[in-house]
Amino acid sequence: MAGNISPEDHRLLAKIKESDKESFNVLYEKYWQFVYQFSFNLSKDNNEAEDLAQNVFVEIWQNRGKLDIKISVRSYLVSIVKHRLLDKIRRDRLFDKYAKEIVKTLSCTEDLTPEKKLINSESIGILTDSLTLLPERCRQVVYMNKFQQYSVSEISSELQLSQQTIKNQLSTALKMLRKYSRAAMSLVCLFF
Repeated sequence: MAGNISPEDHRLLAKIKESDKESFNVLYEKYWQFVYQFSFNLSKDNNEAEDLAQNVFVEIWQNRGKLDIKISVRSYLVSIVKHRLLDKIRRDRLFDKYAKEIVKTLSCTEDLTPEKKLINSESIGILTDSLTLLPERCRQVVYMNKFQQYSVSEISSELQLSQQTIKNQLSTALKMLRKYSRAAMSLVCLFF
């Protein structure tokens, strides 16, 4: 699979680097099925494979000005798919960690009535669902702040982001969580 880039692909990439959409479409048509199939072989999920394939080509287009591929295009595409899949696995594991912490925090139900236990259970589901809607960085900041009790300055230092960025992330997350939770909780309250 490795090897040097073909002269045809070299010409296509040179044109893509200059923002030639037609050349990009040719590259897309030439390799989309290959990228999809490789993604599917790794993920065993049709939707995941389609998303991975689409994201690979989006990434190529977004970074077209920096394209400097010295290996075969197939090898390059395989590399991108593997990296994106690993990123997704890491994000999923991080989310699972968040979800477990939420459940642990909210599941102290020894003294609750059955109705309150049910509402608590629904609340856990709503909060977990709400967190999945947050962008990855927001989720990470919320987890560090609310579950690990990190201060804004500690998060800023750990993530190497400004304190204002951390505050903005927390504010955005809070607005999104409130909006989603309010709507979902009103549905739960209809039943009780």
